Amino acid sequence: GDDPRAVVSNRAKLVEDLCLPSEPVWLEQVHSNKVICADDLAAGQSVQADASIASKQGVVCVVMTADCLPVFICNNAGTEVAVAHAGWRGLHAGIIANTVKAMNSSVDALLVSLGPAIGAGEFEVGEDVLTAFVDKNSANRSAFVSTTKGHYLCDIYQLARTELRSIGVEKIAGGN
Repeated sequence: GDDPRAVVSNRAKLVEDLCLPSEPVWLEQVHSNKVICADDLAAGQSVQADASIASKQGVVCVVMTADCLPVFICNNAGTEVAVAHAGWRGLHAGIIANTVKAMNSSVDALLVSLGPAIGAGEFEVGEDVLTAFVDKNSANRSAFVSTTKGHYLCDIYQLARTELRSIGVEKIAGGN
């Protein structure tokens, strides 16, 4: 519902203010597990996905979040980068694992930073979300604390860490 002219203006200001080498590849985020390679897309092009990867110098990957978790990934050399938009639906659908799989770097060469997101003491979910995650991986149970009958506080950071470790990624920062 934003004014399209304001969006264009704000995006241009972002590129200028941050001295970006190019306009970002904008994602039309839909809480999916779809990952795209930004290397071959035109700067400023919008694509429906929730993560992007790049290995060409000057390509800018971006996600927009409010309470969802931005997950930043790069290899040790900094020659491959990725960013994922991980809300609970995307996390459950495997957006983080799909992003790591789409990268050419080995998991032991990856560094992950978990950005700002809704805190574990604020993100209340229902029994359906708890069940979905525990059915996927019993280790996810540790990310939920019961509040009242059928309601739980969910630690989205813990869910991300559990998924990352389950696919072999150990160098994880952020989310404190």
